[in-house]
Parts: sequence; structure tokens; C-alpha cells
Amino acid sequence: MLAARLYGPHDLRLEDIEPPRPPEGWALIKSLAVGICGTDKAFYTGTYPLLKRPLVLGHEVVGKVVEGPEGLIDKLVVSEINFSCMKCSFCRMGLYTHCPHRKTLGIDFDGGMAEYFIAPLTSLHIVEGMDPIMAVEVEPLAAVLNMLEQAPPSPQSKVAVIGSGNLAILILQILRNMNIETVAIVRGDSPKRRYIESLDIETICTDKVEDYVAERTPEGMGFDMVIEA
Repeated sequence: MLAARLYGPHDLRLEDIEPPRPPEGWALIKSLAVGICGTDKAFYTGTYPLLKRPLVLGHEVVGKVVEGPEGLIDKLVVSEINFSCMKCSFCRMGLYTHCPHRKTLGIDFDGGMAEYFIAPLTSLHIVEGMDPIMAVEVEPLAAVLNMLEQAPPSPQSKVAVIGSGNLAILILQILRNMNIETVAIVRGDSPKRRYIESLDIETICTDKVEDYVAERTPEGMGFDMVIEA
């Protein structure tokens, strides 16, 4: 199979390698669409050191099951990115993402920027009927929803979201749908600034934050919640 393998900063090679073999309890999945996350870019540029070398990037991946239980064959699926041991004390408490033995898809375990990848059956979610390009957003959206479940804003909150990347835009849209008063804080030269403004979300530039806080927040005390994304 063809795979994009990263050997180091700016050293990404398209190579023909053997497809992975799924152990018991895992599935072999044919990649159909893969998102490019900020983490992928950081590995590529060298901002983040590689945890596996070479590494097949890609954790925002959608594909069809080609080997696994009969009921999953040809199903369109997305995968959670943390593959936990399911045996340690954290896993037994349901804290799977805290598992000290976990592997993470596209981080220290080969991901979806290849023709095929493998994942545990317990990590797969069926997304039949979705456009694979749209389904790429399921993983980052799940991360956002998990964050808001852990630290939910109150209905009266005024929330600032710093950033204009994919996660920030997802957070802004969810908060808007929750009827939470939300402000986007972006760089003045951000290419996504106009897009965020087109969503009818109040947007201020980073150099105007102090003035905004003084003039537009209660007693000039600032926001009730600030999310950096």
C-alpha cells in the first residue's frame, strides 16, 4: 500500500509498504478522507518532536472497514484516536484517555495518511450516510464537545475564544448554538477572520482586547471563560 511517512522535519516520503495486519479485536480500514490537524503540521515542521520514526500521520480519518467482524464490513467509520489498554486502573474507572499505556493514532501509532490503517473495534463509530469529507470533522467535534462537557459555561457566561483554527471555529459555532454570548479573539491578519465574522460572531483583534475588556465586560473584570484554541 502507499503511505505518507514522516521521517523528520520536512522529510515526508510517499512509500510502498506492507499494509498493517489487525490483531484480534481490531479492524483493517481503507482510508477515504483524512484531515490535516495542527499537530500534523507541527510534526512536519519540527515544532513537535516525532514520537515514532517514521510515522504515518493522520488522526482525523474516515474509512470503510475491509477486515473485521461481518457486521462492520463495508461500513463507513471514524476512529477515536486514543487506543487504551482497557486493563489498567484508569481504564477500569472509565478514564480511557488517561491510560498510561495508550497509543494515539497518528501520534505514536501509524495513522490514516495511507491506503489502510488499523484500529481497535472499541474505538470505531459508524457514520453511514455521511459524506466522508464532512465526517472528517467528527473527531475534532467530539474533542470540543468533550471539553465543553468537562467545563460547561453557564447560560449567563460571556466567553472569549482565542484563535481562528478549525477547533476554534467549531467551538464558536457550538457556543452560538447554545445561546452563549461569545467573542472571537483573532489576529488582525488572520485569513479566517472574515469567515468567522460571516457566522455573525462578534470578532475583535488581539490588539484591541484590553480596550474591549475595559469597555464591554461587567466592571471591566473580563470574560467569565476564556478558551484558547
